[in-house]
Amino acid sequence: MNSYLGLARSLSVLGNQTASADALRRAELLEQVDYIASEMQRSDQQLQAMPVLLQQLGRTDEAKAWLKVASRSQLAEVTVPPLNDATGSANWRRCGLALDDWPLPEQGMLRTLAAQSAGDFPITNEPLILTDVSADVGLNMQYLPGPEGTDVERLFMHQTGGAGVGVVDYDLDGRSDLYFAQSSGSPHATDASEGNQLFRNLVEGSFQVVSDQAGVTDAGYGQGVTVGDLNQDGFPDLLVGNLGANRLYLNNGDGTFTPSKLGPAESPDYWTTSLATGDLTGDGLPEVFEVNYIEDARVWAAKCFLPGEFPCNPQNYRAMSDRVLSVQPNGAIVAEDRLAEVEPGYGFGLVLGQLDQELGNDVFVANDTTRNHFWTLPAESKTNASELDEMVDVAVLRGCAMATFGAAESCMGVAWGDFDRNQRLDFHITNYTEEPSNLYLQNGSGLYADQAAQLGLASDTHPVIGWGTQAIDIANNGWSDLVVLNGHLYSEMGEGIKYRDVPQLFRRGADGFSLQQAGLQQSFWNRPAIGRSLAKLDWNRDGRVDLIAYHIDTPAALLENQTDAGHWLTVKLVGTVSERDAIGAVVTLTCGEQRWTNWLTSGDGYLVKNEAVLHFGIGTSQNIDRLEIQWPSGLQSVYQDLKVDERCLAVEQQVSLFSEP
Repeated sequence: MNSYLGLARSLSVLGNQTASADALRRAELLEQVDYIASEMQRSDQQLQAMPVLLQQLGRTDEAKAWLKVASRSQLAEVTVPPLNDATGSANWRRCGLALDDWPLPEQGMLRTLAAQSAGDFPITNEPLILTDVSADVGLNMQYLPGPEGTDVERLFMHQTGGAGVGVVDYDLDGRSDLYFAQSSGSPHATDASEGNQLFRNLVEGSFQVVSDQAGVTDAGYGQGVTVGDLNQDGFPDLLVGNLGANRLYLNNGDGTFTPSKLGPAESPDYWTTSLATGDLTGDGLPEVFEVNYIEDARVWAAKCFLPGEFPCNPQNYRAMSDRVLSVQPNGAIVAEDRLAEVEPGYGFGLVLGQLDQELGNDVFVANDTTRNHFWTLPAESKTNASELDEMVDVAVLRGCAMATFGAAESCMGVAWGDFDRNQRLDFHITNYTEEPSNLYLQNGSGLYADQAAQLGLASDTHPVIGWGTQAIDIANNGWSDLVVLNGHLYSEMGEGIKYRDVPQLFRRGADGFSLQQAGLQQSFWNRPAIGRSLAKLDWNRDGRVDLIAYHIDTPAALLENQTDAGHWLTVKLVGTVSERDAIGAVVTLTCGEQRWTNWLTSGDGYLVKNEAVLHFGIGTSQNIDRLEIQWPSGLQSVYQDLKVDERCLAVEQQVSLFSEP
C-alpha cells in the first residue's frame, strides 16, 4: 500500500494526475484488503467484499480462495465479475505507465542530496523562562466543564475537551485582549451559569473583565474561538463554536458587539470544535471554516470515568462533516454543503492559510482516529473567485493524512512553523497516549514526511495525551521551539496512568528537539493539570512571544516570556485588495545570509486563535536587509533596510511600512 501511495505522490508532483489517481485507487483497495484480512472476526459484509476487492486488484486466485471462505459462511451466493483487462493486466498494476518511459537512473545518481544549509544553530545556553503571571495582572479565568457541581473527576465525553481562547485587539489600541469560551451549562442549551469572558488588556499592564459591557457573554456550551473581520469594516469580530448553535459577535467599533447565530444549526446534535476565517475562493471576502466532531445523540450520555470501559472512543459514534460558510457581498452568510459529500472525520485541530507553495489558501484539519484532511483548490482556481465545490482533500497524496506506517491516529492539536528552515510550512500534531507526536516536514515538492522520531520528539510524546501545542521562538534565535499541554481523557485508568500531567517544552537544537527540565522550576511547569488549549501572543509588547494556557481543572495561565532573548521584528498586515485580515499572506525576512519565512494563518491549532501578527526572532542580527510580502491577492511588497526590535504595520499597496508605538 505504501509503495502505491509513494507512487501516487510522485506522479502528482510530476503532473501526471491520471496515473496518480490510478495509483491512489490501488492503495485504497489494498488498504481495505489489509483491514479485512487483519480482522479476527469478520462480518458477513466483509466476507462478501473481500473477493470483489481482490478481483479489482487483479489477484484472481486469491479472490477465488476468499470466495470459498464466503460460501462456507452460509452467505447468499457471492459472485465475482469476470477478469478483464482493466483490472487484471500488468498495465493496471503499473497504473498505465510504460516501463520504457521510466529508465532506471544511472548508478551515480543514486545518492542522498545534501540538505541545503539554513544557517548555523546558535550556541547558547540561556535558560528558557516562561512564568505564569496571571495572578499578578488580574487575569482570573477558571474553566467550568458543566453546570454547578460538575466533578472534574467524573466527566461526560462532551465535557472532556475543554474550551478555547481567542487573542483579539477588539478596541484597536494595539494591545492583545483575551476572549475565553466557557461551558458551564448543558449541551445545546443557553443555560450556562457563567458565560464567555472578555478580558481587556489595559495600558498599565493588567486585565479587566468587560464581558457584560461588550455584550459577549454567550451562555451556550462553548468550544472553539476564532477572530476575523467578517464584514470587512476594520474591527475584528468574534466567532464561537458551541454544542448547538454557533455564535457570531460583530464588532460595532465602540467597544460593544452585536450577537447573531453563525449560520444555521439544523441538527440538535451539532458539535463544533475549531473555527477559522479566510478567503478560500479568491473573491476578496472571507469564508468561515467550521470543524465538527460528532453528530450522534448517544454521545451526551457517554461517561469517561468508568474503569475498564472506553465509552469515549469517538469511533462509537457518528462523525460529523465539516462545513464552510461564505460571506456574500451584501453581508449575508451562506452555508455550503460541499464537505458533506466527503467521508467525515472527528475534527479537532485546524489551520487555514497558504499551506503549500501555491497562491491561495488551504485548510488542514487534524482528525481524531480518522485520517487528517488537507483541503485545497486546483492551482488555477485558487485566486479566480472559484466555487467551493472544486475543493479536494489531498492529505493522503501529500503525506500528512496518517502516521508513518499508514494508520490514522488520534490527532488533537496542531502547530505550524518552518521547523527545518527550508521556507516551507510544517506541522506538529499532538496525539493520544502511545501515539507519538507527528512532525510533518514539507519538502520542495509540497510533500510531507513525519520526522518526529528523527528529530527527537517521539519518545517523550509517546506516553502522554497531547492537546494544545504552539511553535514559539522563545529565545528569538531564529528557530522554533515547541510547547505542548497534556492531560488524559479518562480520570480512572489504573496504576501508572496520569489523569493530570505536566506540560512539555521542547527546545530546538542542532540535533533536533530536546525536552527541557532544568531551568523550568516555576510551578506551572511542575504542576500536573488537565491541560487543553494553548494560544500565543505578545501580551506586553516587549518582542518576546508569550503563551496563554487554558485547562479544565486549574485557572488559565498567562506565561510571560522572560528569557534573555535576541533581536526581533513583528509585522501586522492589513489587506486592501486582499480580504482585510490578509490570511494567507507569506512574509520572508532576510538578514545577510539568513532567511526566515512566516505565514499569516487562522484557526491556529486546537480551539484557539493566536495574535494576528507575524513574529520573527533574528538572533544577533543588527539590521534587516529585506522584507518581502506576498499578499493573498498575488500582489507583492518589498521593504529594505529595516531596524530591529520594532513592531510595524504593512498595508497592501502602500510603499512604506508604518511603525507601531
